[in-house]
Parts: sequence; structure tokens; C-alpha cells
Amino acid sequence: MSNYSDHIDETVLKTWFSAKTIADPQLTRFINTNHLPRIKPSFKDVCNRLFGCDNPYHAYKPELLPAPMPYKAHIGEKTLGAIEAQLGRKPTFGIEVGSFIGSSASIIGAWMREHGGALMCVDTWCGDINMWLLGNFAGTMRKMDGDPVIFKYFMNAMFNSGLTETVIPFRVSSIVAARALKVLNYEIDFVYLDSAHECGETFMELSLYYDLLPPGGIIIGDDYMMFPAVKHDVDLFCKVNDIQLFFTGERDTWLIQKPVAADNVLPLPVANEVA
Repeated sequence: MSNYSDHIDETVLKTWFSAKTIADPQLTRFINTNHLPRIKPSFKDVCNRLFGCDNPYHAYKPELLPAPMPYKAHIGEKTLGAIEAQLGRKPTFGIEVGSFIGSSASIIGAWMREHGGALMCVDTWCGDINMWLLGNFAGTMRKMDGDPVIFKYFMNAMFNSGLTETVIPFRVSSIVAARALKVLNYEIDFVYLDSAHECGETFMELSLYYDLLPPGGIIIGDDYMMFPAVKHDVDLFCKVNDIQLFFTGERDTWLIQKPVAADNVLPLPVANEVA
């Protein structure tokens, strides 16, 4: 058996769990040429940078699809209120990691639209382990040719919710998105982490997206009690980084905040109060 400890020390781990990539020559030239300033981007800023156009929905035609499986969002007014309360202001740029058919993106996007904000949704839209192996997802995956149609359901949801000038679909893995966002130097208010729910992967994503946040920035997530891997990795991440875990009071939705001055933080229910 390989002796990992001989080769993988804290320096290596910090490199892996940083959102900063070890840039190849092409990316190095891009970084050195563009000198990207720290900005809070608008919808058009992101779209022009990623897609070379003002709006990617203009090139997409919604498709008539069978109704997707019922999939209720896990968050609502309590969680949105907790984000705003902890930030001390209304957010203008947020990230959702793991969007599936757009149930939660529709809720967060509508909230962001109210004050002219933008929401980037990061997902491959290829599904996770359960979606590939369990039959109850078959009608929404519709993967007979190996290409799930989840993305089309998501895009239809954004059209139907009137969010085509608010929600930005970024169809890449969570790691690619985090490393790209680090290069782009965007200032992010909050991240909703709701992706694969796998042990180790959740810890990696927490590390990458926490690294992207400014002081006071927020990460929220759900499924703390439902998915053992989520609870394991969230608890471990908080322990490693000496961070307090909070709950928003909405199901088992959790919240962590990058440290700020103590007098700017409003109290939420602590971790041991969750049912």
C-alpha cells in the first residue's frame, strides 16, 4: 500500500484545496495580459467574459419536454433572510453549485432579480450517482442516448421564471468553476453548495468556494442530516478551519460565514440545535 504521508503534507493539501490553480503557459498569458481587477460583476459582465455575448439565452430555444419529476427546493424565505441578515445588506452576486432542474435557482434568482443582482449556476447537468442508478430519476434524466436532458429542464425553468437576465448557467464542474472564478477575481457575496454530496468531494468544494469568499462572505447548503457524506465533510471542514456552523431554521439548511468583526455577526441557531 502506498505511504501517502511521505509525499502529501500540509503544503500539498493547501495547494489542492485552494481555488488558485497552478496555471499553464496559456492561462498565465491570459492572467498577465488582462490584469483583471476585483469587481462585483453584472449579468452582462459575466456573460461577455464567458460566452462572448450579452445573453446566452438568446441562442437557446426552449424545448417542449414531459413534466420533470417533482423536486421541491430545500430553501426559501428563512434562508434568504439569513443570508441578507449575516451579510448586513442585499447580495448582488451569488453562486449556486449544483442546480439540477432549477427549483432552487428559480427561488434565489427571483430574489436576486428584485435588487438587480446576478446568480451564476454551476453544474455539468449530467447528474450524480443516484440520478444515474436510481429509477425514480429516469423520467427527468431521459438518458437513452447517454446525454441527460437535465440542462434543458433547467433552461426551460429559467425561461418560465423570467430569469433570463439574472441567472447565468456555467456548464462545467465545480472545480473548473472555482478555479475560473479565482482567475476572474469576482467578488462573491454567497455560495449555495448543493452538488454531488460525496465524501471528500464536498470537503473539496467547501474549501475551494470558501477560498473565493471575501471576509463576511457566506456558504449555505442543505441535506446535512439526509446525506451522511455532507454531514461528515461539513463538520470536518468547520473543525479544520475553526468555524462555527449555523442553521437557518429551514429544514436542515446550514450556513457558515468567513470571519468578520464579531459585532457585525447576527446570531443564528447553532449546530447542536438542529433536529
